[in-house]
Amino acid sequence: MSVSGILVNASPGDLTALAEQLGSLPGVCVHYRDDATGRLIVTLDAASLNEEVEGLRRIQRIDGVVAADLAYHNLQSADRPDAPALSTSQSTEEVIDEHHSS
Repeated sequence: MSVSGILVNASPGDLTALAEQLGSLPGVCVHYRDDATGRLIVTLDAASLNEEVEGLRRIQRIDGVVAADLAYHNLQSADRPDAPALSTSQSTEEVIDEHHSS
């Protein structure tokens, strides 16, 4: 199980439609939005690292999203649920690079 905190920067304007679109994506929950700055804070729950990366990319491709960056990442092994979770504040690129190099 993977849980990610993502900061979304959007084009200026009303964020209502974008927040609703983000909230309709699988595993995505919008926790905060600031219409003045165009920023939203969302979490993404995914079953695997692959799903997490794809979910982040899906968010990045939405019209009106200027940038979506991984701010927090927590990975719990499904085969060892009693193992301590791994957390990081690495950049999106670092997490993706690590995933592809393993």
